[in-house]
Amino acid sequence: MNFKVIWEDDIMTTFFKGTILSFNSLEGSVNFRNPYIAAGTSIVKWQSNITYNQSRTSLQLPLLKRGTVYELLSDLSLTPSNTLLIKLSFYDRSGKRVGLIAFESSGGVFTYPKDAYFYDIELINVGVESLIFKSLTLSEYQGDGENRNSER
Repeated sequence: MNFKVIWEDDIMTTFFKGTILSFNSLEGSVNFRNPYIAAGTSIVKWQSNITYNQSRTSLQLPLLKRGTVYELLSDLSLTPSNTLLIKLSFYDRSGKRVGLIAFESSGGVFTYPKDAYFYDIELINVGVESLIFKSLTLSEYQGDGENRNSER
């Protein structure tokens, strides 16, 4: 499995005062700029359990297998560097959060919890002024299993 997570203009559910946002279809990128957005704020969020009737969007995230190790890699650039976190939240059937992982902007390796039924991915501001986002890539991990991030 090799799934590209893209930021489409119909995913936007929150708009921030002072934000300049442009979608470049030729380059397949999104340009986000807002030097005033508060640290800890979610910039964009993708969900695995969303239905077309709820959002009028296509599949945002793939279904994952419980207990399987995955790798999440990003294709983005930040100003200043290292000012963005990628947060994954995992939920059980009733919607209770059963796990949370935060990666630096480059991504990382994680195990999908055995009691998770759905999840979401968010880009969290920790001082970013501008962001050029191309994609996140989610795939089954092919490495040796070491240096795996655990749930926090």
